[in-house]
Amino acid sequence: MPKTASPAPLYRLHELAYRTQYAELKERARAAGPILPGSPGALYERNGTGHAYWYRVYYAAPGRQAEDLIGAAGDGNALNTMRDRIEFAAWCARQVSDLRELEFQVADKSTARALATNSQTIDQFELALR
Repeated sequence: MPKTASPAPLYRLHELAYRTQYAELKERARAAGPILPGSPGALYERNGTGHAYWYRVYYAAPGRQAEDLIGAAGDGNALNTMRDRIEFAAWCARQVSDLRELEFQVADKSTARALATNSQTIDQFELALR
């Protein structure tokens, strides 16, 4: 009877440094609260109405640009908070990209987008039930 090749293992142990990188990403993401929808984006100040306002401009889906109002130009607290959230979202995106290159199992962009959207919908639903 011919020998059959043993199946490839489903999981493979990564080096400790890479597992630590994954653990840090996971811990920081859980502690950060709700994630920003879409790409991290950038902040833009608009002055068209005679009053200045800050907006976060981002891509909600490939090729679909969106904007969220952050606050009045004089609201430094809201601006700094959003700046920190954008910086964190960009850091997370880089970490996930690095982990993908190290052959960690990560969701592709369309799956991650659906999970993020569903997560935010569930969070809003739970808040409405309170």
